[in-house]
Amino acid sequence: MNLFCSKCGAEVAENAKFCPSCGGEMGRGTVGGNKIEGDLEARILDLLRKNEFISAVKLVRENTGMGLKEAADYTRGLAAKNGIVLASSPGSWIVLFIVSSIILAAAGLAVYFAVAG
Repeated sequence: MNLFCSKCGAEVAENAKFCPSCGGEMGRGTVGGNKIEGDLEARILDLLRKNEFISAVKLVRENTGMGLKEAADYTRGLAAKNGIVLASSPGSWIVLFIVSSIILAAAGLAVYFAVAG
């Protein structure tokens, strides 16, 4: 059985007080005693490869008792450690589009009034 840092996903010795990779303190904000075994890790990685981040976090929470932020941090770290790029949420693209549109419209108006004025 292995312990993993929830911040970076690095494997941590069972008796370690700090993560050797990122320096995160074991305890609050890390897996800190919640053991992730091979089969569970494989199931989490399978979900991450299918872009099912929320399901992966849920699986971590159900099997470790971690809180939401702790499980999400651990899951992100595990994905990064295994070279899995998590897809951004569709909502972030919508916000980016709206903000970009507003900026372009404001720039267009500024040019219009500069030329017309």
